[in-house]
Amino acid sequence: MDRLVHGIVPPLVTPLDSHGALDRPALLRLVARVLDAGLHGVFLLGTTGESPSLNSQLKREVLREGCAAVAGRVPVLAGVTSSSLEETIALSLVAADAGADVIVLTAPFYFAISQDELFNWCRRVIDISPLPVMLYNMPGNTKVPIEPRTLRRFVPERRVIGIKDSSGDFECLRQYLEIACADRPDWSVMTGPEEFTVETLQLGGAGGTAGGAMLWPEQWARVYELATAGAWGEARALGGRLSEQLSQVFNSVSGDGCVPKTIKAALSSLGVCQEYPAPPLACCPPETKARIAEIVAAEVPDPSSA
Repeated sequence: MDRLVHGIVPPLVTPLDSHGALDRPALLRLVARVLDAGLHGVFLLGTTGESPSLNSQLKREVLREGCAAVAGRVPVLAGVTSSSLEETIALSLVAADAGADVIVLTAPFYFAISQDELFNWCRRVIDISPLPVMLYNMPGNTKVPIEPRTLRRFVPERRVIGIKDSSGDFECLRQYLEIACADRPDWSVMTGPEEFTVETLQLGGAGGTAGGAMLWPEQWARVYELATAGAWGEARALGGRLSEQLSQVFNSVSGDGCVPKTIKAALSSLGVCQEYPAPPLACCPPETKARIAEIVAAEVPDPSSA
């Protein structure tokens, strides 16, 4: 069974300077950090990449520079969804030209559309995009879930290669996995919440888009190695410790924007990129950054080496 996307695929932050411009050297450092550790792909312009807050020119620059940095070593997933259908299609064409391998398509945000409207909107992008499509369920941000019954309607679409679920609802993820295992074993079902990664793999899924893999890339590569070797207990133990440390990072601030700004603060403490998020998000206060640096610096023991 060949899956285009599998393993641990971190959703990269978009490194910015103090003026809001792309910090290209930082992006190169970040790509090198995750690929040198043996991770299996990168996801540009996702939620962690602050895609909804970036202008169209900056998104295009991220795609060009990010794909150039990866240079074909692993698959590149490109988030392209805008609330505008035309802009979504245009960005999918830019992604293809830049060298991305897959576009990632979530529900267009703002209007609470029906499942039929969602399916037809996605179909229009699928029909035009030169790249295969991974669907992305993120109802907490888009207001519109990709219901399992709607996912079944995508089964005949051969250019749909999987779905990333960031709903946090394991029952929904389980139903996605059942659909894939029964009807599309070639699909890549990926989990966003890190605490579901090992169980997703054990149930036949392809892996996860662990944001914490930017902070602890070698350890997340080890989780996947343990899981694929059938060492489920050890994989679950290590993945659980990593998930708990990332939760501590996120919980250091409140609000929906905690993910990109806290991960950027953590990466800043590691010397990878600057801390600046895109507006409307603001930098973490100094005391929060100090606490995040302590969390990131704490050792994560590998249970298999005990």
